[in-house]
Amino acid sequence: MELSGHYFPPGRSQRLDGILCVDAAGSWIVMGDRRLACDLRAAEVSERVARMPRSLTFADGGRFDTQDERLDEALIVAGHARASGLVHRLENRWLWALLALALTPALVFGLMHYGFPLIAKPLSAVVPPAAVSALDAHILEILDDHLLTPSELDDSHRERAARVLAQIDSQGEYRLLIRKGGALGANALALPAGALIVTDELLEQVEQDGELLAVLAHEIGHVRERHSVRQILQTAGVALTLSGLFGDLNGVTDTLLVSLPTVLQQLAYSRDFEREADAHALRVLAEQGVSAGCYASILGKLEASQSGAKETDGSYAFLSSHPGTAERVGATGSAAQECGRVAKPD
Repeated sequence: MELSGHYFPPGRSQRLDGILCVDAAGSWIVMGDRRLACDLRAAEVSERVARMPRSLTFADGGRFDTQDERLDEALIVAGHARASGLVHRLENRWLWALLALALTPALVFGLMHYGFPLIAKPLSAVVPPAAVSALDAHILEILDDHLLTPSELDDSHRERAARVLAQIDSQGEYRLLIRKGGALGANALALPAGALIVTDELLEQVEQDGELLAVLAHEIGHVRERHSVRQILQTAGVALTLSGLFGDLNGVTDTLLVSLPTVLQQLAYSRDFEREADAHALRVLAEQGVSAGCYASILGKLEASQSGAKETDGSYAFLSSHPGTAERVGATGSAAQECGRVAKPD
């Protein structure tokens, strides 16, 4: 029995046209006037997947690829005693194929909404600080190049923002950056390693220090819970899963590079992430003796400004989920409170 294909010598990328000859006496590969003996019985055989070439990897590292449908027959002749692979057998069972097709969307949905969020949290805790800092630098570069411009506010706004942050960041863990938001409007966001970006437009809307304190505490909550890192890990997991399912593994890197700025631009945090950041902000306000009404006040202003931006030019604000946050804070009763100082808890 003769099977045509290509031979790859051990440790080399050279591809040679060859014919695999198999009979009861043994097996060998013929390449022109060269004849190479091979032990087909001990070869590793790749699974059959549709009409993709199959590989025979020999003990010395050499490999023979063939698309000949008679490979399984040749293996039996050589004494390999290998039946068709599991993947190929499943492919030829239409009931199983249809069942797999029906279950795939459910599997992907389950991984996206339950599996990856569950896995991402412990993984985010072991991401090296250097990697997180590199993410900060990369994302900030993208934002400054495409979305944000230098602040146009006077020093009094910077000094006020720095003073408010110092109230809850006595150790200097967070870096405050002020930028003009432009089309993004009044917004604030936290980068993975702790850089806090506040736009000119937001600072211009702040009337009381408690409002700015609430915004900064919310963003610090995102940093402490590593929400950005977890979101990136979840996105990476989805990209890898889809690429694996549909066979486009070569596109994984491109997908992840594109997803990084997209994830952080949209900041499409889950409701659970927002609730965690909300809870942190409310705890900080209570510790500082500031009314939770300050939180509802500034988020109400943000919601109004975002709605106005959508109506005028169709653009969406950076923290698109914050109107939902305002609704949740309002549900706690804080919307009925005045923004101001209250007695600190004992």
